[in-house]
Amino acid sequence: PSCASGGLGGPQFQEYRPLWTLTGHSGYVHAFCVSAVAFSPDSQYIASGSGDRTLRLWRVSDGVVLWTRSGAAQVYAVAFSPDGRTVASGSEDQVRLWSASDGTEVRTLTGHSLIVRAVAFSPDSQYIASGSGDR
Repeated sequence: PSCASGGLGGPQFQEYRPLWTLTGHSGYVHAFCVSAVAFSPDSQYIASGSGDRTLRLWRVSDGVVLWTRSGAAQVYAVAFSPDGRTVASGSEDQVRLWSASDGTEVRTLTGHSLIVRAVAFSPDSQYIASGSGDR
């Protein structure tokens, strides 16, 4: 399998059988891989980020893309807040916060000078941590 393909496996992991193949991110096989995925706390949604500079929200039950947001840089990291209301994405030098319900950008957090490769929320959804090669 190439990095341009992916799937969603069922709850029985003894035998991997994809429930859905989530297609939509575009680009060349090795240049624009899906680089980040995260389940919502209720397991109803998946956020994915890619080198095609998009963040997408998928519905798990049928594999439908609910919204897509494009940016100026590759998305390297994604995370849902524990309350499920916010999606964070990490890119070249910033973290962006999005409303999970409709994809509206809530806020952009700056301060990194290198790629943001990790984002995580605190258990109470009040704080976000980001990881980069600069700090």
